[in-house]
Amino acid sequence: MNRSVREQNLAEELANREEQQRAEEELNADNLEISNEFFNFDFDNLQNSQMVQYEDEHLLLQWNALKVDVDNFFRRIVTPATINAPVAVARGNAVNVQNIQQGYLNQLDNDDELLRLYQRSMQLGMDHTTVILHYDECGVFRRLHSLVQVRNQVLKDFAWCQSTLKKYLWKTVQMIPKVEKGDACINYLTRSINKLISTGCFLRKYRRDCDIESECRSDVENVRPGMIIDFRDETQRYDYLNINCSEFVDPELELAERYLQEKIRIKEDELQRRANQGLVNARRQPGGRISCRKVKRNAFKSKSNFTRLKI
Repeated sequence: MNRSVREQNLAEELANREEQQRAEEELNADNLEISNEFFNFDFDNLQNSQMVQYEDEHLLLQWNALKVDVDNFFRRIVTPATINAPVAVARGNAVNVQNIQQGYLNQLDNDDELLRLYQRSMQLGMDHTTVILHYDECGVFRRLHSLVQVRNQVLKDFAWCQSTLKKYLWKTVQMIPKVEKGDACINYLTRSINKLISTGCFLRKYRRDCDIESECRSDVENVRPGMIIDFRDETQRYDYLNINCSEFVDPELELAERYLQEKIRIKEDELQRRANQGLVNARRQPGGRISCRKVKRNAFKSKSNFTRLKI
């Protein structure tokens, strides 16, 4: 037993001695070479030496540049809007062009810049599943993607409303239990527009066909139809959320919203016509009186299908 342990110790001592000898040989200056781990050295002119680049370094630099641009894009949404406009100088006839601050925030009036940033994130592969799961920078993509999706849903529902085939099929689908009943166009487009409004990211203006005195909360003296809403003002912010009072500045979104308003108006007019006809028919009955129950059943008060959003 003691002999076995002694032999084992001698073997370990020999292995350690050989390892130490190799280490001493590696430290010998004659065997050392310049490593290219950090620099590709140019020994003729060391100032021309190049730092070693990792394979994904170029991509990460592009990701960082995009993140800066996206952060600035969202910050501009809540900063005061400015426009370049000529300003007359007090002396002489000279005119100076300068930035003039507007009475509203720099919210989006179209999706041009949003889509440009979104396409850049797609080209950099930020939409890839593994990237989304493992990189914090994917938050850049998620913010852009969410806003694009909310906006696109409005246009998707608008296109659905204009499809005769889909509206015809919907009448059949509604026969299935637990399927939402009613006018799908109005229901879906209302929800998608309300959701987009609730983001607070898009410019809205006072509708030209609304009665500001009765439908809006802002000071009538300071508000006119077509004026862009100042999101910083509390009363105007209520009007921003009230679809009966305001509408999008973005041409595509404005078209969808006007289409929905017209659909609601037609529906309300038809309901009002039926209610009036019911009253006329009731008066034609013997005695010419209408019971209280029939009055409650037939009376109709015009009310938009839009739900007023809350701040």
